[in-house]
Amino acid sequence: MTDLCFVTDLYHGNPVDFHKLANASYNGIKCVGIIHKASEGADVADPMYASRRPVALNAGFLWGAYAFNTGQPVADQVAEFLKIAAPDNATALFLDFEDNTQSEMSLAQAVEFLDRVEQAIGRHCRLYSGNRLKELIVRATDAERTFLAADPTRLWGCEYGPQFKDTDTAGHPLPWAAPFLWQDTGDGLGPQPHTLNGLHAGADLSVFKGTRIDLEQVWAGSGPKPLVPAQQQTAPTTATVPARKQLRERIEDEIEKIL
Repeated sequence: MTDLCFVTDLYHGNPVDFHKLANASYNGIKCVGIIHKASEGADVADPMYASRRPVALNAGFLWGAYAFNTGQPVADQVAEFLKIAAPDNATALFLDFEDNTQSEMSLAQAVEFLDRVEQAIGRHCRLYSGNRLKELIVRATDAERTFLAADPTRLWGCEYGPQFKDTDTAGHPLPWAAPFLWQDTGDGLGPQPHTLNGLHAGADLSVFKGTRIDLEQVWAGSGPKPLVPAQQQTAPTTATVPARKQLRERIEDEIEKIL
């Protein structure tokens, strides 16, 4: 039998008992990681992030933080995310790149977000997405695809069902052989289980193919190759981090050097 782990994602509206969850299992599979919402856009912080973090860590969980995307300036969103997430070296970081009918990012802005975070923390930031990514990556530039593909564990894929389809909406392969994490169930959809003891009914559950030890080794993300000189790798601000157009130009310049 293949070793598997569960990871769940939460925001302040989801009730949770971390100690019950730490002892729960489904067919011998346990939940070992928590990815909690930290921020939304440039000015919204999740009110439960800070208080739940030490409780989850004390219960033995791996800890991660995600930012929910908006169409606000990317530099402002990154600054808010890093302030609220307060990541240490063991904190996994993610951008929630899903549909947001009120205000949402473009793919170019998502790439900029990931790059700004990586410049600030010195390791990879991952991308949570499903159909939105598969639709937009069809029109991605070569530079954007190369940047995304630089981290083989970049994708936290969302697709409810028995199989993750690793192609975009045009039928072309995605830049990754497989998702790092696969959210295959949520809102009562997808395969069982739809919850675990300690979580609400219809909880989001993602699968990791491997043991907890395997997950620990890749959880926080490896260090990316910087796209700017080291002296410019500071906390994201509009004064120190290039704008989106400059970012894309840097990526293209790096590719040209490689080729």
